Amino acid sequence: MARKALVLDSGDDLTKLVVEVLADNGYIIHLISNEYRGKEFIKYPVYIHTIKSESYEKLIEGICLEDVETALFISPNDSLNVSLAKLCRSRGVPRVIVTLRNQAAEEEATEYGITAVSTSRCVLGRLYRVLNLKYTKITPLRGDFGLLEMFVTADSKPLGRGLAEIEESYGVKVALMRDDEIITSPDAVAQEGDYLIAMGAIGALRDLSS
Repeated sequence: MARKALVLDSGDDLTKLVVEVLADNGYIIHLISNEYRGKEFIKYPVYIHTIKSESYEKLIEGICLEDVETALFISPNDSLNVSLAKLCRSRGVPRVIVTLRNQAAEEEATEYGITAVSTSRCVLGRLYRVLNLKYTKITPLRGDFGLLEMFVTADSKPLGRGLAEIEESYGVKVALMRDDEIITSPDAVAQEGDYLIAMGAIGALRDLSS
């Protein structure tokens, strides 16, 4: 049975990235957005819920929250995110995540058992870690040359290997993002939860990420 996620639109590309990776990880997504934005998600397993005359709370209560495994509130409005997150927690949603800009809001969310992700850090990397999601993307740049972005998980090939070893084995250039730090030292070792970026031949990038 497919897992079910509820997402409040951020109004920018963050929602697209979150929806894409949730879909790749087997989620059916219920997205709260506006009618115009909703059209951008038709290629994904997404149900679009648009605000009309009802409140956000009324809209959410009509989504059948007992089936929702994960709720993400990633709008730019801290107050709205926390308010809706509290509603979901009170209705028994097991995993509720908010993106926040204000430390006081983070503390309030934590008191209610809500996972707060600060927008001052790498939001995507933190979301992938919290949700334990697999993410791999290869972008062709020129000819056979491309860019790999991947989240290092327990079964990833780079896990436990040094950057120098990875570069020598696959003929690529590699960097890691860990929390707010960009790591390029040849001696650095890829850890679970790292966000890995590599550039090189597309065939080698596919081999590294498979």
